[in-house]
Amino acid sequence: MGGFGSGPRVRSERELVENCLTIDINQLIRNGAVDGRARVLTWEHKGREVASAHYSLSGGKVVVMMVCTDRTSGCRDFELQVVETTAMPCNYGGQKWFLICPGHVRELEEMGVYNILGDGGGCDRPVSKLYRPPGGRQFLCRHCLNLTYLSTRVSADMRMARRAMAVRKRLGQRDPGQPFPAKPKHMHLKTYNRLRAECMAYETAGTWLTLELFGLVDPCMLASPEGKCNLTTEVVRQ
Repeated sequence: MGGFGSGPRVRSERELVENCLTIDINQLIRNGAVDGRARVLTWEHKGREVASAHYSLSGGKVVVMMVCTDRTSGCRDFELQVVETTAMPCNYGGQKWFLICPGHVRELEEMGVYNILGDGGGCDRPVSKLYRPPGGRQFLCRHCLNLTYLSTRVSADMRMARRAMAVRKRLGQRDPGQPFPAKPKHMHLKTYNRLRAECMAYETAGTWLTLELFGLVDPCMLASPEGKCNLTTEVVRQ
């Protein structure tokens, strides 16, 4: 219980982006993959490694070899996928790299995924990220897999909690139960104070919304100066 792929599945049969393994071309480049050497990419869920893959970027292609372990027999299997890449010029110079989605109609039908490609057969959409859903055997774009985001399903108070946790993670925190993290090295104090204020605003807004949900506070208080949440309600109503 609580492992990878166990996120909420409510009000829709569409899989969540948050439940998928993700390959981000920008992350690969930041990790130095342009030198063509083989590297290891790992995915974590709540601080625990849930999957890993060997990858390399050379010759305009990303080669990904997934290491899969059968939970019943314990046997390991290797799944290879090659993804084309392309570079597009930026408006103010330089270039930006993209992954070319390898989705095909036949493969999507075998996966039981709704076909949005028509009869042409190929996706070939340039994207920054590719996703592999639980039980899937390929990394494809969000459109081919018909994925949706958790933020489209959760309530307002949960959105505030997720935004607050995103700020904490940016400051280096991994466990939700830990106290607010100290200022990271090399971060300007002004930036740290701004992020801390944002986090406090999100958490306060989430608390008031939860109280409102359970009928423990008058909704009118959320808009009044006496409610002490003017700033946070502005964040919530956006």
